[in-house]
Amino acid sequence: MAAHPSLPLPGSSAACWRIAGCALLFMVLAATPATSVPQWAEHAEATKAAARKLSERHWHSHVHRLQSLVLDERRFGDMLGPIMRHEYTLPMPQVQKSLVYTGSNFRLRKVVHDLILGKRQIKVGAIGGSITNGAKASVIGETDWFSLLGKYMQRAFPRASISLRNGALPATPSALMNMCLEQYVDDGVDLVFVEYVANDGSNRFDEVKAKVYERLLRKLLAMRSRPAVVLMQLMPKGMAYGQGSR
Repeated sequence: MAAHPSLPLPGSSAACWRIAGCALLFMVLAATPATSVPQWAEHAEATKAAARKLSERHWHSHVHRLQSLVLDERRFGDMLGPIMRHEYTLPMPQVQKSLVYTGSNFRLRKVVHDLILGKRQIKVGAIGGSITNGAKASVIGETDWFSLLGKYMQRAFPRASISLRNGALPATPSALMNMCLEQYVDDGVDLVFVEYVANDGSNRFDEVKAKVYERLLRKLLAMRSRPAVVLMQLMPKGMAYGQGSR
C-alpha cells in the first residue's frame, strides 16, 4: 500500500507524536461528561453577571439623581415616570460612547419638551435603506428598530400624540432621497432619523457621496418646521470588521 505523499510514514517520530496527541484528545473528550460546563465558560458567565449588576447600579444611581430634580415646581420623577422605570440593557458607558456628536441639542430638547407637555401632535419620521425599512425584522412594522422606537416613545410620553412615518427605501443611497425628500417625509415633521451608513458605503474619501449626504441633511434642517435630525449609524453584520476597515 502506497503512503500518502503529504503524510509522514507511520514509523517516523512525527507521525507517532501526532497519533499520540489525537489519542489523548479523544480520551479527554470521552471522559468529559456531555453536561459539564468548561471552566472558561463558567468564568465568562460570572463576568457577564457582574457586568449586568454593575450596569444596573449605574442606571439606578443616575435615575435616582434625576428623580430628585425639580423643574417649575414639578419633580422629574412625576414628568418622566415611564422613562425612569425603563430597564436599560446596555451599560451607561456604552450608551455614552455611542453618541459621537450631540451639538447644542436645541431642536431635540424642544421636541422632548413638547412630548412631555402633550399639547400638540409630534410627527416623527425616518429615512434610510433596508435596515430602517425593516430588513431581517421578524415582523416589519412591529419589530424593526423604528417601530420599536415609536412604541417606546408612546410609553415614555403617554400624554403626547405621536405620528410615525417610515419613509425608508431598501437598496437606495442618500442621493435618491435627496431628489425626492418631500415624497417620503411629512411636511411639518418634528423629528427625523437618518440612516445611510450601509447604502452610502464606508469610504470616507468619496467626496461626491459626502456632498450629496450633506445636501440632504441641509434640506432636512431647512424645512419649514425646523425638525431635529438624528443620524443613526446602523451597519450590517460584518461591515465594521470588513477587510481593510479600521
